[in-house]
Amino acid sequence: MTNAEIILECLRRFEAGDVTGCGEFFDDELVASIPGTDPLNKAQLLALSAVIIEAFPDFTYSAKVIETQGDTVKMLLTPTGTQSGILRYPGITPLPPTGISIALPKHLCTYTVRNGKIVKVVMEDTSDGGLYGLLQTLGISLSEDGG
Repeated sequence: MTNAEIILECLRRFEAGDVTGCGEFFDDELVASIPGTDPLNKAQLLALSAVIIEAFPDFTYSAKVIETQGDTVKMLLTPTGTQSGILRYPGITPLPPTGISIALPKHLCTYTVRNGKIVKVVMEDTSDGGLYGLLQTLGISLSEDGG
C-alpha cells in the first residue's frame, strides 16, 4: 500500500465504525494535533474516534488526496454526519441524539506515515471546522483550554 492508501483505508474503517481496525494503522508513538484538544496520543485519538462514531454513526470525511511527498500526505477532509447516537464527549453532559446533521467546511489534514504506520496527524485549525465546528453545530462551546 502507498502512504495515501494507508490513510484512506484507515479512514474507510473509521467511517465503517471499525475504530479498532482504523487504529491498526496508527503507530504506538502517534501524535495527533486536532483543534479543540491538546495533542493526542494513539489511545486518546482512538477514544475520540469512538466518541464521534457513537454519536455520528454515518460520519464521513469525504477525503481527497491533494499531495503526497515522501512520508507526508496532505488531504482535504469534508466531515459530514447526523447525530443519531449519544455524544459522550469528556467534560460535557452526554447529549442524547438530536438528529442534527453536520456539514463542516473542507479543511486540510497532513499525515506523516513511516514504515506503514501513521505517526503524525495535523488538522488545520479553523474556527468553523474540526472538533470546534462539530460541537458548535450541536450548540456546544468548548473553552480555550479544550474543556
